[in-house]
Amino acid sequence: MKNLSQLTLVALAAGMLALSGCSNDKPEENTSLTLHRGNAAEPFSLDPHQSSGTWENNIIGDMFIGLFTENAAGEPIPGMADNWEVSEDGLTWTFHLRKANWSDGVPVTAHDFVFSLRRLLNPATLSQYASLVFSIKNAEAVNRGEMTTDKLGVAALDDSTLEIKLEYPAPYLPGLLTHYTTMPVPAHVVREKGSAWIKP
Repeated sequence: MKNLSQLTLVALAAGMLALSGCSNDKPEENTSLTLHRGNAAEPFSLDPHQSSGTWENNIIGDMFIGLFTENAAGEPIPGMADNWEVSEDGLTWTFHLRKANWSDGVPVTAHDFVFSLRRLLNPATLSQYASLVFSIKNAEAVNRGEMTTDKLGVAALDDSTLEIKLEYPAPYLPGLLTHYTTMPVPAHVVREKGSAWIKP
């Protein structure tokens, strides 16, 4: 009986909260809304290639989108990749990007993805998750400093077409490409600002 009373109180409280959000008032046109969300800890960095914690991922995932993202069940779904083809041998993936702009209005292009993947694997970046994409052709050698970043198996065929060549077939590549470390960064801003590019 005690449990039933507690259950009833919880149900009533939930109902009152739901009803308190209902209103016939129309919001004013200039009204802005703010979502407050707890984040467990302060981020060390919001640079996708320098971050390593879930509390950083929470924010980065709201700021950037990779070739793939995740649905509510955590499954990979298209992000910036509008569609793609995989070669018969499974070694070449060609992605066609949807149209999008950075916050300053500059278009996001396949060149941003090439720049970002090269930056991720550049040993000077010291990215903790570089090994996540070692399936990309020459990625491990590039990350070890044995090859230059231009030898990485990524290419912009044009502004909206990205090609990724692999060392071996990796049908799980869409899942890997949901990770925030593979998200593109604005090449034009990083080139201009260097490590300070992520600051407000």
